[in-house]
Amino acid sequence: MGKRRFDWNYVLVLWAAMVVLAFLWRHAPWIAALLMVLAIGAGIASMRERHRRRMQGFWIEYVSPNVLRADEHDFAIVYHEGEESLFFYGKERSRPERDRLLIPSAAAWDAVVPQWARGRRELITQRLVADRIVQRCDIIEKMV
Repeated sequence: MGKRRFDWNYVLVLWAAMVVLAFLWRHAPWIAALLMVLAIGAGIASMRERHRRRMQGFWIEYVSPNVLRADEHDFAIVYHEGEESLFFYGKERSRPERDRLLIPSAAAWDAVVPQWARGRRELITQRLVADRIVQRCDIIEKMV
């Protein structure tokens, strides 16, 4: 595995949560205790899900428009397999329409993806379609 980058966002969120919990502990300790139990449960569930995905050998990540900061695409879906990753860009649409996720067509796949993903389009797209994040999207094949 590659070296993990330290993310200050976690520190800021943890600090803000501690301030809120300290305030609640003074004025309503039972609410603070309930929030702590819920936060611990959510953290454990998140860690178990991340571990399960990594044990499968692949995982799929959603990159929001705020993080992506792209002009023509609103979000990205990143397919991770071991140390490798493959980006697919998508366009958000107003509700009730479904978002659109762009993937290279079968004819263009081998020309535009990295070496490790060549010849594996069917497997990767099956894994993408099975993911609950991608199930909210229409898959649009693009000619590159």
